[in-house]
Amino acid sequence: MGYQLTEEQEEIVKLVKELCSNEILKINAFAGTGKTSTLIAIAQALPHKRFLYLAFNSSIVEESKKKFPKNVTILTTHSLAYRRIVSSLGATVQNLDYKPIDLANWYTIDYSLACEALMVLNAFLSSNKRKLNPKSSAAHEIAYKVYLEMVNGTRYMTHSFYLKQYQLIEDKQLPNYDYVLLDEGQDTNDVTLDIFLNIDAAKIIVGDTHQSIYAWRGAENAMDKVESDFNLYLTKTFRCAPNIVERANFILNHYKGEKIPIISACVQKPQDETYAVITRTNAKMIENLAEFDDDYKLLKHPESIFATALSLHHWISGEWEKITRPEFEYLKDFRNKTSLEKYIEETNSLELKSSLSIAQRYKKGLYSLYKKASIAFKGPRDENGNPLKDVQDDRIVLVTAHASKGLEFDRVDLENDFPYLPKIYLDIKDTAKDIIEEANIYYVATTRAKFFINDSSKNQELFDEEI
Repeated sequence: MGYQLTEEQEEIVKLVKELCSNEILKINAFAGTGKTSTLIAIAQALPHKRFLYLAFNSSIVEESKKKFPKNVTILTTHSLAYRRIVSSLGATVQNLDYKPIDLANWYTIDYSLACEALMVLNAFLSSNKRKLNPKSSAAHEIAYKVYLEMVNGTRYMTHSFYLKQYQLIEDKQLPNYDYVLLDEGQDTNDVTLDIFLNIDAAKIIVGDTHQSIYAWRGAENAMDKVESDFNLYLTKTFRCAPNIVERANFILNHYKGEKIPIISACVQKPQDETYAVITRTNAKMIENLAEFDDDYKLLKHPESIFATALSLHHWISGEWEKITRPEFEYLKDFRNKTSLEKYIEETNSLELKSSLSIAQRYKKGLYSLYKKASIAFKGPRDENGNPLKDVQDDRIVLVTAHASKGLEFDRVDLENDFPYLPKIYLDIKDTAKDIIEEANIYYVATTRAKFFINDSSKNQELFDEEI
């Protein structure tokens, strides 16, 4: 294997060898505790067994194919569904989800009903339910109509739709597997979980319940939902030094009620070679690009970073024809700044609120910042614009907390746009889901640091007082 397993990993491998078909093992793996190496060890310990590894996204699939032994088939649930549903029908799929404005225009309904109907539709598509009742309400009737039109092919398929259709069919035409592994269980919605649970094999679900940060995409925390036959932990983090682990444990204990502590198994001498500045929002990334002369490296395409701020700039300027991205068409329904600000307040959207501030501050200057971001994204170039090869890229990584997931750095700076956790917990406007997600986002950002962390947010006060 090339590495020594911990006692926790050895216990997991031993249990997996004895796991019967359709029994479920849940592995709660804290940040940096060797989740992937554990799954590899399981597959290597059972070379004559067939594994299906359901990865979270295509990039994880490609990376995992380089690491796992040949007895493991690595796919996303969407690729399983695509092969069975889309390819067999020769159907059309578009990357864009439907927007409220689409439903409002198609069925000549008001925007509020369109929003409600879309919520009903998306909730059904991501659920484990088998039927959508059109008689429950007017919104359900519209949602059902959209769903039937996708079934009949008169509306284009979305990725959520064909995944739902795959869940509903009985004959999924899967080969016989001995084990099925579900990765990133904390970000698994109910439709994916149902697919996983109905595969006839021994089941292993792995994830960190405290890294559930994609509720805004409709993801659910399956780690808290699954009733497993066995429940084991990976608590020894190889990534984080004791000072980082101390902060992480404080967050989880005080704001998540976690009783099992993370233990630092980091034996490296502190290094200071890789450096990241992590923000809570895209808007703060734009502000950093504007206010500081640091040689930043961007991991996200500038288009995704600037999309909200530029759309708001076009809206403020009255250049509504330039709002071309479908996800921002809804801005055209707001006739004045007061109505937009009321919407931001009602939805409690941190990204929208901060992006509006950025759009008002920088105005047309956003275009020059976009060019600066493009250079930071593309990397070092020669005078002809060609990438410089064999040049050490020691720039500071500028990234949001969401995009930082899965990454690690010797030194991390947390920006000041992370919400103050005690205030969130006292604010009656926030739902329990919002509260949990903000604590999780802060935990994820904190545990990207291996040795050093500098927190510019108000949350630093918690550690000045308690640690």
